[in-house]
Amino acid sequence: MDFDLNVNYQLDRITSSFEEVQFAKKISSLVNSNGGKLVIGVNNNGKIVGVYPKDELENIPIVITHFCSSPIEFSSEVIEIKNKLLLVLNIHKSTKIAALTSENTFEYYFRIGETICIVNKIVQKLWSYEYETLTSCPGSTEELKMVHKNAHKQTLSQIYSNTNLPKSHVDSLVSWLLYSKQIRMTLVNNLVIYQHLD
Repeated sequence: MDFDLNVNYQLDRITSSFEEVQFAKKISSLVNSNGGKLVIGVNNNGKIVGVYPKDELENIPIVITHFCSSPIEFSSEVIEIKNKLLLVLNIHKSTKIAALTSENTFEYYFRIGETICIVNKIVQKLWSYEYETLTSCPGSTEELKMVHKNAHKQTLSQIYSNTNLPKSHVDSLVSWLLYSKQIRMTLVNNLVIYQHLD
């Protein structure tokens, strides 16, 4: 692989912004996941193919306008590797959630590591906590401890089963635990798993 992704940082790659829907999906998922970098000019296999930065920079605002629900702030830099030019976009986190728009539909994406995921109800509630700056837990200390105990290497369905609390209440508590950075989401065999922070 010519260009390696560091999974500890929100970094992604794409061949060109002219892959419009895929580009908009990647850029909106980065905005919704605390920002990061998008390297343009690298294919899915990590091979550097290069781009014409001027063409990309002219196309990017057009794609964002047509396929993203809100403006996306970014800065850019051109780098050269192996005699090929790459465009690196530094995507800034926004106070607005970015959606991929197509034919009057809105799809919201976020990232777990380098995987783009469609937003679920837990992430929606987490975002509501972040943007409303909620300061108190949505449940009792005992309920929170119970959900925290059961939110280790478990799916949401398993947490529901193990706690016997109403599902909507578990959703609120799991989102609160994510918001307060007591647990995190990971992907295992394409399933979202909740686990304690190390």
